[in-house]
Amino acid sequence: MTFTIAVSGKGGSGKTTVSALIIDYLRRNKLGSILAVDADPNTNLNEALGIEIKKTLGDVREELLKVGESTSSREDYFEYLIYSEVVVEGEGFDLLPMGRPEGPGCYCYINHVLRRIIDKLSRNYDY
Repeated sequence: MTFTIAVSGKGGSGKTTVSALIIDYLRRNKLGSILAVDADPNTNLNEALGIEIKKTLGDVREELLKVGESTSSREDYFEYLIYSEVVVEGEGFDLLPMGRPEGPGCYCYINHVLRRIIDKLSRNYDY
């Protein structure tokens, strides 16, 4: 069973720092496999964890809008791109960065896809 830890608060309250410290604690103490999800549009958890990201969910969504329909269903193709280009393997953890929203204040489609992917991915992680 996966144990979910969520960190929330006002901007500038240290959510990224606290998240990085929790991930580091779990990793160093080898308490299980970790999937870190950075749902902040600024996506800077990777910097606190010392890893580089190349793409976010938002980046892939933008690319998919430019390409149009793929041979498989649009959602299946989006999911494939997330697994192959967005999820980053760190030392003792994996990171899934959300990136920018669809538009001013709208996270609708990205949040739907993020929720679905986390549901699938989380089965493979302890945290």
